[in-house]
Amino acid sequence: MGCEFGIAVAGEKEDYARSACLAAFEVLTLVEAEISRFDPGSDISRINALPPGPWTRVGLETTRCLVAARRAWRITRGHFDPGFRGGGFRRVVLDARRHRVRVRASLTLDLGAIGKGYALDRMGEMLREWGIGSALTMSGASTAVALGPPPRLAASHRGFSGRRNPAAAGWRLGLRHPARPGATVGTVFLRAGAFSGSGIAAQGPHIVDPRTGLPATRPAAWAWAPTGALSDALSTAFMAMNAQEARAACAGVGGGIIAAGSARMIRLTRFGTMPGVTMELKAGGR
Repeated sequence: MGCEFGIAVAGEKEDYARSACLAAFEVLTLVEAEISRFDPGSDISRINALPPGPWTRVGLETTRCLVAARRAWRITRGHFDPGFRGGGFRRVVLDARRHRVRVRASLTLDLGAIGKGYALDRMGEMLREWGIGSALTMSGASTAVALGPPPRLAASHRGFSGRRNPAAAGWRLGLRHPARPGATVGTVFLRAGAFSGSGIAAQGPHIVDPRTGLPATRPAAWAWAPTGALSDALSTAFMAMNAQEARAACAGVGGGIIAAGSARMIRLTRFGTMPGVTMELKAGGR
């Protein structure tokens, strides 16, 4: 999927934790084989080669990921769109019950903006099957999914003030500054759910606004949601949404932060609810 995946496990014996992680990485391999558009034999590659009309069978992982993508498309009112330069679910017909897909018109599906988060969700499901209660799964620097906080932090974390603050316990994640390499605009402690970030600092303006077909101009955005798939999709969609649209998208499903400004001055706006996160934003955020 074009990035590195990692797992951190707390409170387990090393050999057992390693075995559980290997099982989770096997799930990742299965997911990638079905949904990567860079694999010519994947389901997504076959869908992209389909002529309009006929159905093609797809695997369970592709079906589940497309269901998650369709939900995100509806929640964001099309601001998240898995079709390259738009056109995703206006052209794709998904029959989830029968695990099949057809297209109304030719298109290029790319699940990169949701697939990493979906893969982390599936890896987390495998870790739970192994009885792991405290872990963090990560894809690159864009998405992390927490299966509970580290046990020691949950018992002893004292927060930034030095006073005991159990609510702040969690896996520590930095919010990278969208224009200054190595700098951050805040810190989050993720206890549960998923946290994702999107921006233009690393790859330039590579995220496309599906309404216009042009690169999104927002410098950065972050999202919390109950699942990695949804947080991954929301942070991408926020790059092309204004604050009012983002608030509407997050009603009942999560929350996030959008950034505006330039390299000299970044203004952060926080909205929605993020029950799995304790956060400190630096000056300029609200």
